[in-house]
Amino acid sequence: QTLRVPRGYVAVKNKYDEELKTDSISLYPEEMAAAYISRGRNWTPAYFRTLVDAVADVKNRETVELLRDVVGDERVVVAEAKTFTIDMNGFTWKQGSLYTKNADAVVTVRDGTIAKRVRSDKGQIILTNVSAAEGMDFYALGSGEILVTDDFFRSRTDDRRRPSSVRNGE
Repeated sequence: QTLRVPRGYVAVKNKYDEELKTDSISLYPEEMAAAYISRGRNWTPAYFRTLVDAVADVKNRETVELLRDVVGDERVVVAEAKTFTIDMNGFTWKQGSLYTKNADAVVTVRDGTIAKRVRSDKGQIILTNVSAAEGMDFYALGSGEILVTDDFFRSRTDDRRRPSSVRNGE
C-alpha cells in the first residue's frame, strides 16, 4: 500500500500502538519535523517530530540527521547496544541531554553545537566538529567514555565515580 504525501508535508512515524498492534503515521508540515533517517537509496527517508523518537528508531550503523535546532527538553537515552551517528547539520541542541547506558553503545555526534549535557555511564560518545555552548557539561562515569576527536581529548573517571567535566572546550 502506498501513501501519497502532499508537497510541503512529511509522513512522520508514530510510536508503535500496542492496542492496534501496528505502527501509524501522521502528516505534518515539513518545518515541524525535527530529524530524519535515510535508509539507503531505495528507501524513503523516515521523518520524526523529535530527536528522541528518531534515536529510538535508528538501526545499527544508520545516521539520524537534524532538520532544525533541538529546542525542547529532549533527554536522549541510548539503552541498546547499537552504533549510530547524529549529524547535527550545523544546528544547535539547545536543551536536553545525551546519555548512554549500554556498554556496547557507540554514538557519534557531529557538525553542530551542544548547549546541555553529554553523559556516558557505559559505552562511548564520540564528538567530532561539535562546539560546546556556554554551560555545556561532559560527564563520563563508570566505564563510560567520551572522545572529542577534534582535540583528541579522552574523558574518563576513576573508581570513585567522580565525573570528569569539560566546559567550553577547556
